[in-house]
Amino acid sequence: MNKLLQFDDGILASSEAIEQLKNQENAKILVISDSHGNINYVKEIITKLGSGCDCLIFTGDGIFDFLGALESIHKDKKSKDVIPSVVVFVRGNGDSTGVACSLNNKKVLRIPSKVKISIGGKKFFIVHGNGHGVYYGTSMLEAEAELEECNVAVFGHTHIPFEELHNVYLMNPGSCSCPRGKSVKSVGIIEVLGVNINTIFYRIEDNFGFVKFTPYFPDKLTFI
Repeated sequence: MNKLLQFDDGILASSEAIEQLKNQENAKILVISDSHGNINYVKEIITKLGSGCDCLIFTGDGIFDFLGALESIHKDKKSKDVIPSVVVFVRGNGDSTGVACSLNNKKVLRIPSKVKISIGGKKFFIVHGNGHGVYYGTSMLEAEAELEECNVAVFGHTHIPFEELHNVYLMNPGSCSCPRGKSVKSVGIIEVLGVNINTIFYRIEDNFGFVKFTPYFPDKLTFI
């Protein structure tokens, strides 16, 4: 359970939880992006998929949805245990630099443009992606991740699910509410298994208010 202690800008966790996440051999990381006003989907994702994960990452464009969902879940004694012990978030191009929020008794939470964090022996570089030209490819993002000595880069912005391994493992969960191209509403769980890493993507289906998550393999789509 996350007590929502502010470890640093963009990270809500205790120092003990940060250290444990860094050193554990295996980890599951729930990644959400680009909710664009749909707080209900964010709440459903965290409530239904969060309990089995060690970390929760939000890659921007919907920070009010994300923090609002966390607040709502954390206030509910029956459901607050689903929030992973480490929460990470960054600012999207549609987000503000600070958000008034009751989490951790802070008047304003600062929303950084990038966060670095160690998970399961790997170093994660987390950004939204708008400053790295990800519509046109991932070479700039990969180069900065390497410069930051990170071997995993997690991003959003394109609204298209994506994973690829070069020198850096690149992952985008797609948009949970506004898919683009031929993609679908989606979210992803990164699995770190020792030296190995992969992502399970989930298709989000909403049938008259009942939200269902189905594992699927996204098509190899190009950026638009």
